[in-house]
Amino acid sequence: FHINTLNAYDDESKAVKASNDEAMKHLSDNLQAEKYENIMAVRSLESAVATRFENLSQLSALKRRILDDHLKRETFNEKLRLDDGHHINVCEAITRFHSVKAEYLRFKETINSVGEARSKLSTLKACSTEIEEFDVATVPRLKELGAAIKSAVYQTEISSSRYEKSLELNQREENVYRQFGEMRGLHHEKSKVLQDALDLEHRKEENRIHFATLAANFRRWVKAMSESAADTHFGFTLADVEAFNAELLKQDEQISERTQRKEIDARTTFANGVSLGVVENVYTQESTQTIAQLREDLSAALRSRQAAYQKELQRQRDNDVLCKKFADEIESLSDGLTSQRTEIAASSESLEVQLQNVNQKNESTEEDRKIPSLDLLQSEIQSRGITNNRHTFLLVQDVKVLLEQFRSFLKRKATMLSEEIAVKKLKGLTQDQFTEIETQFTEFDADKNGKLVSTEIKACLFSLGEEVSNKQVTNILREFGNSQDYLSIDGFRGFMIKILSVGSLTNSDIIDGFTLLNRGKEFGTDERMDLLSNEDLMFIKKTAPPKGAGWGYTEWTAEVFAR
Repeated sequence: FHINTLNAYDDESKAVKASNDEAMKHLSDNLQAEKYENIMAVRSLESAVATRFENLSQLSALKRRILDDHLKRETFNEKLRLDDGHHINVCEAITRFHSVKAEYLRFKETINSVGEARSKLSTLKACSTEIEEFDVATVPRLKELGAAIKSAVYQTEISSSRYEKSLELNQREENVYRQFGEMRGLHHEKSKVLQDALDLEHRKEENRIHFATLAANFRRWVKAMSESAADTHFGFTLADVEAFNAELLKQDEQISERTQRKEIDARTTFANGVSLGVVENVYTQESTQTIAQLREDLSAALRSRQAAYQKELQRQRDNDVLCKKFADEIESLSDGLTSQRTEIAASSESLEVQLQNVNQKNESTEEDRKIPSLDLLQSEIQSRGITNNRHTFLLVQDVKVLLEQFRSFLKRKATMLSEEIAVKKLKGLTQDQFTEIETQFTEFDADKNGKLVSTEIKACLFSLGEEVSNKQVTNILREFGNSQDYLSIDGFRGFMIKILSVGSLTNSDIIDGFTLLNRGKEFGTDERMDLLSNEDLMFIKKTAPPKGAGWGYTEWTAEVFAR
C-alpha cells in the first residue's frame, strides 16, 4: 500500500515536474527573450524548483528503499506465518490422528474366541502400520519445517526480523513426539493385552477341547460300563455265582473309582474353563449337570446289576436247595438200594432167613412209593432250566433202572437162595439119593410120627446092609438126634450122609482141587471146568464172585463151607 502510494506520488511528482518544467521553461525563455531584467531571479527560482523536485526524488528513493525493505521483511514474516500456520496445521492433524488412534488403542475389546483375538491383533497391526506410516509422512517434514522456521532470519541495514514463537513451536513438536510416543506405548500395551487375550483364548480353546474330549470319553466309558453291567450272567452254578460276588464287588469298586476320577477330571477341567472365562463350548453340549447324570446313570446300572446278581444268587440258592432235596432223596434211595444189595450179598444169616428177607424186600413197595416224589422234584428242576446238579449225578431214570435191577437182583437172589437151600438140604447128595433117604425114613417110620426110634433105626440100617449094636445106635442118637431117643428126618439125613461118606472133603481139599484144575490160577474159567457137569458149573458161576478173567473159587469155597 505504501509503495503504491509512493509510486502514485512519484508519478504525480514526475507529471507535475514535467508540466511545471515545461511551463516554467517557456515562461523563463519568454522572459529572457523579453530581456526581463530579473531573469536571473527567474532562473534562480527555476533552479530552486528543480532542486526541490530533485530533493523530492531523493526523498522518494530513500522512502522507496525503506518501503522495499519493509515489503521484503513483511514478505519474509508472512512466509514465516504461513510456514508456522502449516506447522500448526500438521501438528493439529497429528493431534486429531492421535485422538482417534489413542481412543482406539485405549478401548478394551471383549474377546470370546481365538478368531476374534487374531482379528483384533490384525487390526492393531494395521493401526501400528498406519501410525508408523503417518509418522514417516509427517514428522520428518514437520521437524524440517520447524527447523527452517526457527532458523529463518531477515537482516538488512534498515531492519531485521526472525521467528519469535520458537518456544510454542518446540512445544508443539514435543507434543507431537509425545503423542507418537504415547500411541506407540498404547499400541504396546494393547498388543500385550490382545496377545494375552489370544493366549487366554488358546487356553480356553484347549480347555474346551479337553473338556469335550473328557466328556465324550466319559460318556463312552459310561455306555461301555453300562452295557457290561447289563450282562447278568454270573455263572452256571451256585459256586460260580457265589464266587462271582468278590469279582462283582471288585468290578464295582474299580468302576466307581475310575468313574470318580474321570468325573473329577471333567469337573476340574470345566471349573478351570469357567475361571478362564469360558461361557460356551462349540465342541460339546456336555456340562457338569450331564456329567453328573451320566455318573448317576452308571451307578443305577451297577445297582441294577447288583440287584440282578442278588436275584440270581437267590435263584441259584433256591435251585440248590431244590437240587439238594432231590439229591438227598434220590441218593438215599440209591444208597438204600445199594446198601440193601450189599447187605443181602454179604449176609451171614441162614439161607432160609436170607430167603425170607429177600422175599420180604421183593414184596415191599417202600422204594416204589418214593419215585413219584422224585418225579415231581425232577420235573421242578427241569422246569427251572437246571441242567447240572452238583449234589448228585443221578436222575429218576437212573434209580428206576437201579430199582429194576434191585428187583431183578432180589429175584435172582431168591432163586439162588432157593437153589442153595435145596442143595443144603441134599448135603452133597443127588436128588435121587435124597429122595431115597426120605423114602427109607418114611418106610421105616412105622407109626408115621416123623421119628425113627432105635429099633426102627436098626431095621433101616440092616436093610442097607449095615448091622449096628445098641451102643452104636445110642451113639447115633447122641450125635444126630440131639441126645433124644429118636431121629428126626433131618437127623436121619445127617446120619445117612455120613455113612455114605458124602461131605468128607475139607475146605482145603476143595481149593486144592480147583487150583489143580485151573493150573495154579487164582480164578476159575469155563475151559478148565470140563470135568464138571453143566448144571454144577452154572451153579458155581451164579454163586461165585467175579475175579480176574473168571470167578473166585477160593472165595466161593469159603462161602459154601461157611454155611
